[in-house]
Amino acid sequence: GVKGVGEKTALKLLQDYGSLDGIYENVNNIKGKLQEKLIDGKNDAYMSYEIATIYRDVPLNINFEEFKYNGPNVLKLKSIYERLEFYSLLKNIVIPNDIENKNDYIIVNNIEDLKIDDNISLYVEVDNVNYHIGKPLMMSISDKNNTYVIKEYLFNDVLDFIKNKNITTYDLKKNIISLKKEIKAQEDLMISSYLLDLPSANDISLLMSAFNKNIINFETLKKNNFENIEEVVATKSRFIYDIKEDLLDKIKKDNLENILYDIEMPLVYVLAEMEKTGVKFEINNLKDLKVEVLNKLDKIKDEIYNMAGSEFNILSHKQLGIVLYDELNIINKPRNGKYKTDSKTLQKYEKGNPIITKIFEYRHLMKIFNTYLETLNNYVLEDGKIHTIFNQTLTRTGRLSSSEPNLQNIPTREEIGKKIRLGFIPSNDLILSADYSQIELRILAHISKSEDLINAFINEEDIHTKVAADIHGIKESEVTKEMRSMAKAVIFGIVYGISEFGLGDNLQISSFEAKDFIEKYYEL
Repeated sequence: GVKGVGEKTALKLLQDYGSLDGIYENVNNIKGKLQEKLIDGKNDAYMSYEIATIYRDVPLNINFEEFKYNGPNVLKLKSIYERLEFYSLLKNIVIPNDIENKNDYIIVNNIEDLKIDDNISLYVEVDNVNYHIGKPLMMSISDKNNTYVIKEYLFNDVLDFIKNKNITTYDLKKNIISLKKEIKAQEDLMISSYLLDLPSANDISLLMSAFNKNIINFETLKKNNFENIEEVVATKSRFIYDIKEDLLDKIKKDNLENILYDIEMPLVYVLAEMEKTGVKFEINNLKDLKVEVLNKLDKIKDEIYNMAGSEFNILSHKQLGIVLYDELNIINKPRNGKYKTDSKTLQKYEKGNPIITKIFEYRHLMKIFNTYLETLNNYVLEDGKIHTIFNQTLTRTGRLSSSEPNLQNIPTREEIGKKIRLGFIPSNDLILSADYSQIELRILAHISKSEDLINAFINEEDIHTKVAADIHGIKESEVTKEMRSMAKAVIFGIVYGISEFGLGDNLQISSFEAKDFIEKYYEL
C-alpha cells in the first residue's frame, strides 16, 4: 500500500523485520528514498494491512458437525447437471436403489398373458447406443391399468399383437431398426420433448429427471451389466404412458401439432429407411491415400524437428509446451507456469513462426487420418455398408446431425477430402446429390421482405458474392474467394443469431471487426 514500494521490496522488508510493526519500529535504520516513502505512506500501509486482515474473532454460533460432508445429494446434483446440460457428468451419477422409482409389473411368458387396452406405451432397451449393432434386450408395454415386461423370444409375437394399437414410445427409430420391424406409432416422446425444449437425448432418464422421476441412466445400467433390467424398462414404459397426455396438451397449447404429426413423425420413417439402407464403403479405395497421408505426416514431422532442434511428441500438450515456451521462447510462460498449446493460443503467434504453421498442418492431417482413414472402416457392417445414425432431436437449429459415424462432416473443400469420398461407392449406378439452393436465405428474404435479397434471387445473383461486395464497398468482380467465404459466414451467422464475439472467433478476427461486418450487413 506504500506508493513506490513494490512487491519484492515489501517482501524483503517483512523478512528482515518480521512484521509491518517491526518495519516502522526500525524505520530510522532504513536509509535513503525508501525511508521517505515508508514514512510518507505509513497511513496507507496500515490501512492496506487492515483491509487485508482476516478477522477470526467474529462471534459465530456454529456446530461444525453440521458442516461435515456426507456425500452429494444425488437427486439435487442430478437436477443441476440436467439444467446446465452437463451430459458427460450425468453419466457418472448413480441413483441409489433406495431412491429409484419402484414399479409393479407383470412378466409375460406367452402372448395370452398380455391383456391390454387400445392405448399403450412401448419401451425397448438396447444394449448399445449404436442400435445398428446393438441387441434389443427387453421390452415393456403399459396401458391404463398394467405394465408388462416382455423377453426377447416373444418380441415378434407381441409386435404383431400390438400393430393396430395406438402406440406412444420413446426413440421410435431405434425401436424400428433394433427390432427389425415396422412399428406404427402415434407419438414419439423424444420428438415431443425436443419440440417443447425438454431433455430429448437418446437416454430417456434425462427426460424422466425433468419430471422428478429418477432412474439409473443408460451408461450406469450398461456398466452394471443391465442388472434389474426388468424393473428399469417397466419404469420407463410406465413413465411414457403417464406423461404422454401432459406433453400432448403442451404440444396443442404451443400450436406444434402440425410440426409433430405432419413433419417430424413422418420424417422418423424416412430416416429409418435411410439408416437401414446405408452407404457402401470400400477402404481399399483409400489405400494409396493412406500411404500418401502417412508420408506427408513423416515429412512435416521432420520439418518440425529441424525447426525445434530436437525430437518430441508433437501431439503431447506438455512436450510441445516445453519446446515453444522454454526452448524456442516463442511464447512467454504465464505466471501460473501452465503451457497453453490450443489452436486459439498458437494462432496469435503463428505470424513469423513457421514451426506453428507446420504444427497446424500436422494436427490437421493427423485428425483426417485418425477420423477417416483409420476409423471409417470400423463402422462397415457385414453388408459392406456404413449405417450412420441421423439425430433428429439434437441440434438447436432444427437441422439433422449424424453420429456413429458422423457422415455430415467429410471434408470437401480440399483435395484430400475429395479423395476420402472415393471410399463411398454407389449400390447401383451412381450416387445422386441433391440440395436446396440457399434455402435459408430464400426463407429470410420471404420473411424479411428485403427488396435487395428478393431481387438478387429473381436476378439469379450469387448472394454471398453480392453481400461481400456490398460489405467491402467493391465490385462483385473484385470479390475474392476468401471475401465470399467470410460473407457467407456473416450471413448464416446472423440468420442463426450469432454474436460479434462468436463471429470473430469463427473468422479469426477481432470482435470489433466482426461487429463492423454485422452492422454493415444490416445496413444493406
